[in-house]
Amino acid sequence: MGVGQNSGVAALFKNQRGDSKKRIDGDYAQSIQINSQFGVFEFSPDQYNNSDIYFGGNADGGLLGIFFDGDNQNRDLISPRRLIFSESPLVGQQIPIFTQKVPYYKWYIEPNTSLIFGNQNNDWSMSIGSHPYQLLDRISSDFFRGNANSAEESYRGFITNVNPSGTNISLLGSSGPNPTIIGGPWYFYFGLKNAATAIDKFYLKYVE
Repeated sequence: MGVGQNSGVAALFKNQRGDSKKRIDGDYAQSIQINSQFGVFEFSPDQYNNSDIYFGGNADGGLLGIFFDGDNQNRDLISPRRLIFSESPLVGQQIPIFTQKVPYYKWYIEPNTSLIFGNQNNDWSMSIGSHPYQLLDRISSDFFRGNANSAEESYRGFITNVNPSGTNISLLGSSGPNPTIIGGPWYFYFGLKNAATAIDKFYLKYVE
């Protein structure tokens, strides 16, 4: 791809995020972080087709957006610890939990666009929120909610907008809160791999 001023790599840094001009574009950053979440179907040609990918023109600053999909049941088992019996209407049962309140930053989607993906200047909001970690709920907490479908099954906990017939809608219209929670609670750095988590590696390298 090359690394010159007009190369494909340089195109990922054409934003106004911070003063250094060395931070990757917000639209790309939010796509790769959603792709890394538990319960999201990993982006690949086998899982997604051309209609699931949005490329904006120059007016959008070369905007990239992906209409991700995922497994609501798997994600709900992480938080809010819900077993789903019916997706629409949502009928489920809460699993008793013990949780702790954790702080988090929210993600700010630039409003100067008519698209759900914002633009390359999307960035972390400096407002800090807090919530019991395993009581965060994709249908009621401060997660993005598209306006194309009011069914609870369409509120996924990540940035997407699908109408009742299953068509991806890139136009924003009205939506859930902005800034929005993006990522938590579907990142678990501890406990997923027995004796192979980040804290285990830290202990082995610096403590033992």
